[in-house]
Amino acid sequence: MVGPLNGAIGDITGAASELENIPFIGPAIGAKLQRTMRGINVAQAKVGQVVAMYGRATSAVSQVQERIGTLKEQASKASAAINRVAGKINPSLGNIVPTGSFASQTTPAPEAVKPFPHLLIIQPLKPEAQPYYFNLDTAAFDELRRQTAFRWAGQERLTRSIAQQAVGLGDDKLSLKGSIFPGFKGGLKQLNTLRSMGRNLQPLSLTTGYGEVLGNWCLLSVDEEQSNLLAGGIPRKQGFSLEFVSYGDDLQNV
Repeated sequence: MVGPLNGAIGDITGAASELENIPFIGPAIGAKLQRTMRGINVAQAKVGQVVAMYGRATSAVSQVQERIGTLKEQASKASAAINRVAGKINPSLGNIVPTGSFASQTTPAPEAVKPFPHLLIIQPLKPEAQPYYFNLDTAAFDELRRQTAFRWAGQERLTRSIAQQAVGLGDDKLSLKGSIFPGFKGGLKQLNTLRSMGRNLQPLSLTTGYGEVLGNWCLLSVDEEQSNLLAGGIPRKQGFSLEFVSYGDDLQNV
């Protein structure tokens, strides 16, 4: 009659034992904690089923309550182990910590969610770095220029015209030109955000709004022109131009 509850206690006891053996939190251990917490959630669901089935039966109440006490004890043990290895965690659902406590922040940035496609997306290569979205609300550009060079060396020949010898590939450059209207939506800090990305001196991945991956690029310069100044020197319009150069196919020294 209390078989499901005994199974739940076995599940959570195993979970507590695993948690006590975890010395620190890392990517692999975070996944292990999530698997362990899923077992605890299954155990909690089994408890609810048992109570619903036997809660009205007088002969079963004492047995159910006894096993529930054991389950709470093991749940407290598991929660204490998690608090020990993970730091500040807020237990919920009767001392059972949900899997969501270990999940990273999944809410996207406001500029990432728009009813219209992005013009361009800059993604730093560091996983923890935030991307930058070019759209009508941030830094909108209306001109994109790409220049790809190929290197040839002229070879002089006696009594003949100069012959060309291929020696390698040249620079692949990309330039953007656009305008920001701070009083509309963009704000005054858009170009500062781009400058901060350039100061990191790290390659940036560029992806168009229609999904084409342009590869890894280096931000060479950020030019700004302010016009139609308001009171306090606030610009009504910020003209800007960005210049990128292709980093190359490899990712050495990143």
